[in-house]
Amino acid sequence: MKMKNEDDVNLVEINKQRVKYFFDRKEHIHCTLKDGKFLNGLIFSVQDDFFEIHDRVDGVQPVFFIELKKRVVKFEVEK
Repeated sequence: MKMKNEDDVNLVEINKQRVKYFFDRKEHIHCTLKDGKFLNGLIFSVQDDFFEIHDRVDGVQPVFFIELKKRVVKFEVEK
C-alpha cells in the first residue's frame, strides 16, 4: 500500500509532465487546488516548482504543483 506522501509525489510528477505537454501545445487547462479553488485558462509559464496560468476570471495566477488536488486536464473552450 502506498503512503499518502508517496501518492502526493507521484501526482506532482504527473502534473509536471501534463502541464509541460499542454503548455507546449497551447491548450487550455482546468486544474483543481487542494483549497477547493479551480482555475481554467492557458498556461503562461512553467518553472520547476510551479506554473503560471492565465485564468479566465482571475488573470495570471501562480500555481505550485504541490497545491494541486487532481490531475490537470484539458479544458474545452466554448467557441
